[in-house]
Amino acid sequence: MRVLWWNFIASAVRSAAGRLARVTNGSAPAAMSGTRSTLSLRELKFLSRRFAVLLAHIDESRSGDQRIFALGGWLCCERDVTSIENEWEQRIEHEKRISAKKGFPPITRFKAADLSNLRGEYDKSKGWDEDRQKRFAKKLIEILIRKRTEQIMGFCMCAVMDNWQVAYKKYEWAEKNAYHYLFTQCLYLIGEAMRSTWPNDTVSIFHDHGPFNEAAQAAFRGAMNDDQFMDREFIVTVAPRLWRDCIALQPADLIAYEGQKSAHLALGIKDNAELQRYYRKSLRKLLSGKVVMRGLCFQFIEGIVNLRQLTNRYPAKTAVAPSA
Repeated sequence: MRVLWWNFIASAVRSAAGRLARVTNGSAPAAMSGTRSTLSLRELKFLSRRFAVLLAHIDESRSGDQRIFALGGWLCCERDVTSIENEWEQRIEHEKRISAKKGFPPITRFKAADLSNLRGEYDKSKGWDEDRQKRFAKKLIEILIRKRTEQIMGFCMCAVMDNWQVAYKKYEWAEKNAYHYLFTQCLYLIGEAMRSTWPNDTVSIFHDHGPFNEAAQAAFRGAMNDDQFMDREFIVTVAPRLWRDCIALQPADLIAYEGQKSAHLALGIKDNAELQRYYRKSLRKLLSGKVVMRGLCFQFIEGIVNLRQLTNRYPAKTAVAPSA
């Protein structure tokens, strides 16, 4: 396992019981003591904030040479998700109007890999160039790093897929198993973040609907049945969403792509300090903003080979992958 970027600062654990005890000052309830308990504005705000449901959105990304497979996403309160989605959609509509005025077909959504490579809806023949590409990406990143009502956490888990043939008969199987493993790591990370920063809340997790639905559900079931996963109580559900119905998957795609690119860069740069000097400007911009970011890279195939040697069996399509 290798740290790609890590500036996550765990907040002090908030104790609901402790705060409620201070509200009553450790005395008997007001109804029993004959006195009236008065809550301050700050205490009322705390009580109204309890038991909120946070949202996490996850998408996948892969390098063009298939050496890196990544899952990335972000976690924050529902109110901030709505704000970011609205601002994101406004920017998409702005780009649509620009294309329409120039007689080009409008884009349907943000797709990090296509924008970065000026292909698909972002092809040069459709009115896109490097200047417009950079301007668009900059505006979207500014939406993400803007200060919000609460903390936003971005995360990315990457797997090195080199020599996948030694462990799998088909690359499709290797990728599904990598998804299963990385999704599990995302669940652990989200659970840890909930415990340290939002201990009184729960989280619903959404991923991009597609060929990895089964792997995501298998990871969820495995995590919920893992007695060692002490933070599983925070996770309410894991479900797929269509990109057409969920704008929040597009920022997840951006984070997954940036994590995938930094992991690919790390293949040739072993020194972490040197690696950071070669980060893409877009990733440096993300790291400098209000979004707390975490990124890890796993030697996935190497771990699968070691597991196979220990168990002397071929890993299943969505088998539980080895721990880091």
